[in-house]
Amino acid sequence: MEKKVVTEIVSFDIEASLPNEAFKEIVNLVEREFHMLQPGYIDSELLKGRNNAWTMIMHWESLEEVKLASKRLMQSEIAEKFRQAIIPSTVKMNYLEQIATWSK
Repeated sequence: MEKKVVTEIVSFDIEASLPNEAFKEIVNLVEREFHMLQPGYIDSELLKGRNNAWTMIMHWESLEEVKLASKRLMQSEIAEKFRQAIIPSTVKMNYLEQIATWSK
């Protein structure tokens, strides 16, 4: 049976007083010191929209693993600055199962 990749899409706004470069450094730390060490983690990317709107796209080996990692993230000291930087009321999370891929 083929294993399906799960894509996690998280969009959020950050505090307006936080410079983009400072936020990128915070995310870099969380990715290197937390997400990359979690079971089932494949890869991630950070995208910036208008104003203070950001999106993270992450790929995981299973829905169970991404949900467990999300729960751990909320309790991790490594992610404290990340949690403080985002505006909780703006967070939107979506989990999607990969059906097909194409690449050049």
